[in-house]
Amino acid sequence: MTDRYPRISFFMPGLYGGGAEDVVLKLADGFCNRDVRVDLVVVKEEGALRSRVPARINLVDLDASRIATSFLPLLRYLQSTRPAVLVSALTPTNVIAVLAGIVAGENLAIVLTEHNIKTTKLGRKDLKTRIFTVAARLTYGSSSQIIAASNRIAEDLCSVIQLDREKIEVIHNPVFTEELHREANEEVEHPWFRSDAEVLLGVGRLTPQKDFPTLIRTVARLREDRDVRLILLGEGEERSHLQGLCRELGIADHVDLHGFVDNPIKYVARSDVFVLSSAWEGFGIVVVEALASGAPVVSTCGDEGPGEILKHGRYGRLVPSGDDKALSEAILKTLNYPDQPATKEERVRRARDFSAEAAIEKYWSIVERYV
Repeated sequence: MTDRYPRISFFMPGLYGGGAEDVVLKLADGFCNRDVRVDLVVVKEEGALRSRVPARINLVDLDASRIATSFLPLLRYLQSTRPAVLVSALTPTNVIAVLAGIVAGENLAIVLTEHNIKTTKLGRKDLKTRIFTVAARLTYGSSSQIIAASNRIAEDLCSVIQLDREKIEVIHNPVFTEELHREANEEVEHPWFRSDAEVLLGVGRLTPQKDFPTLIRTVARLREDRDVRLILLGEGEERSHLQGLCRELGIADHVDLHGFVDNPIKYVARSDVFVLSSAWEGFGIVVVEALASGAPVVSTCGDEGPGEILKHGRYGRLVPSGDDKALSEAILKTLNYPDQPATKEERVRRARDFSAEAAIEKYWSIVERYV
């Protein structure tokens, strides 16, 4: 592709396997089908998603030690390559993107994307979140456009970052693809799927946000009456704490902290219930993936992204965060009546509402204004 094609650059912390990173990869790959050059700029080239970066995307490693030190490398990149649009994901990188964009000058458009809510984290006295929230208040207004992954995130940005609602566009994340549907049918070797046990599935980083301790306590409750097992797919700093909790509750042999896998949906598709136990969740990509696999879903965060996805209980049961008793009751009902409140066919049909193709088209309709 020659220089006559404009350059679109995507900016994110790394390739760590989170939902926002997966969204950016889908968008960048989708934009490659347009008459543009696509760069994927990362603070540091590391993470489990490295092998999933398509060859047609130009991967740019700023090689910074952390996000806060990526300002100068990003500025040098912007000044040397002069992209038409910089699309950034996640608050810390968004702040750096705006600052570097202001200094770089020229006609660079900055499009910020937000994939999580902040009010819950602020309530937990998360110092890092508070610092970046203040920085966001000072910088976000200088961006060209802000895209929120859900209506709740948009509302959150208005109240916490103090933005005008008209500056924010809501575009649900690109999730459903035919490839995803095929991946759900791949074989799984895990022995629990060949046993008589009822298998619950959780997916996500092992971090406080995902609140896997509540899910583990839920399994301990359920095991009083049923042979229930839990598989957790993901890695993170809470691994040792979760392992200790399993031993303390006497269920270490019935919970498998399986780690990161390239294709989690094939596990989800074979589970008896997919469970999202998060303390907060801006969107909930894995909820859409679970629906696409046909698995019954039980989820927390009913007034956030998962509630939007599940149409407030129409396509899966919703319970309050942090309540293992309510979660166990909802899982038990789902195990007994897997086709309530929605059948497998209805769940898959709902997942198609979040097609990658539709989301990419909506993102492009915004980006092309500046190309």
